[in-house]
Amino acid sequence: MEALQRKRVAVIGAGVAGLCTLRHFSPDADAYSVVAFEQQGRIGGTWNYPTGCEEHPDAPDSSPMYCRVYRDLRTNTPRAINHLRDLDLPDGTDNTYVHRSVVAEHIQNYASHFRLLQYIKFNHRVISVSPADPGTACPPSGPSVKWKLLVECADTKSPEEYIFDAVFICNGHHNKPFIPEVPELKAFRGPVIHSSAYRTPDTYRNQTVLIVGAGASANDIVCELMHVANKVIILKKASAGKKYPDSFTTVQEVSDLTATPTGVVLPDGTPTTVDCVILCTGFQLDLPFITAECRLDIYRGRVAPLYRHMINCKYPSMIFIGLLTHIPFLGAGPEDQILFCKAFLDGRVRLPSEEDMTADCERDWQGRLREGLPAHKAHMMRTKLWPYCRQLAEEAGFPPHDPVIERIHAASNRNVVGVPYDFRNYRIDKVDAETFTCERI
Repeated sequence: MEALQRKRVAVIGAGVAGLCTLRHFSPDADAYSVVAFEQQGRIGGTWNYPTGCEEHPDAPDSSPMYCRVYRDLRTNTPRAINHLRDLDLPDGTDNTYVHRSVVAEHIQNYASHFRLLQYIKFNHRVISVSPADPGTACPPSGPSVKWKLLVECADTKSPEEYIFDAVFICNGHHNKPFIPEVPELKAFRGPVIHSSAYRTPDTYRNQTVLIVGAGASANDIVCELMHVANKVIILKKASAGKKYPDSFTTVQEVSDLTATPTGVVLPDGTPTTVDCVILCTGFQLDLPFITAECRLDIYRGRVAPLYRHMINCKYPSMIFIGLLTHIPFLGAGPEDQILFCKAFLDGRVRLPSEEDMTADCERDWQGRLREGLPAHKAHMMRTKLWPYCRQLAEEAGFPPHDPVIERIHAASNRNVVGVPYDFRNYRIDKVDAETFTCERI
């Protein structure tokens, strides 16, 4: 195939999803010309922890000090399901729940092994994405709309226009903190930070810290602070239930309190001075480059209408990879999406009509609402992940995940929910395609 006939594919972001997209498109050089735009000067996205970032908790995403993780972060999914296809985690990785540095090394190894750096334009920020001809709809048999990207290089500050046949949005969903109003804390005048600015427990030694939230980051931070803080108060919804045993004397869980300028009054009437509040309230989607011409509605945690949580129903050559939440960090989900979309762009998969794709999207959305899920959980998977991945694999003709992967995920989740302060003390190993072992260490 002549070079001029190759489909030009843009990838926005060089984190895990972006690198994985490059890995599957770059070898097919006769059919595709692929380039990734990364606003940072490095790969890895969320998994980066720059030296000295503790001193720059509010660094913007254009800064080399930009960081969204804490120093001692470990994964909350087992290593057996927490790596990309075709490359295992680094040798000597014994812990089931590995340190963030191991994941970062895995990402570097992945980029090196598949020679992906040559396809990345570093320090290039995408300013806008829009259809080159917004009046042209995309037929279900394949893409026809061209995409116009306006991109700014950090060195020149001069925007440049590019035209592509398809665009993959892979900029992640852990960039922009969600900072809600917390009525109970309206009167508090002390320090308030988001969990994305938390780095080490040492900062909070001998302090009283109030944690807002009961998700994964809240649990990790509580488990670090309980050993150094005088007291850790957790403010969460009553429906979240009690997580920590009474023997954890420095931890107190409450679903209601009253704030004062310097602290809180607990439900039993006890006034307590609070040194800092940490909001473990998650993130919201950050897609400032998506223009109105893309014909998408973007909310805190939902992009619509997207067929199968990834394909723009109006313009199917615009594809979002990695909006899925509550999945293994590097395992199932995004890579299955990429393989499915590669099959679509190859012409091996035919999509339904725009009307049918939109109806499918709406059915999924309404089903989630009936389940009582909040609107920002529009792309949450959990147990929905595995039927989703199997469907993509069957339709696109790539190998599905071994059955044991789903079983390991379920076993790990039971521990995460049942003993959130202790689940990393379990060792889970894959034995074969069907079986695994799980034991406390």
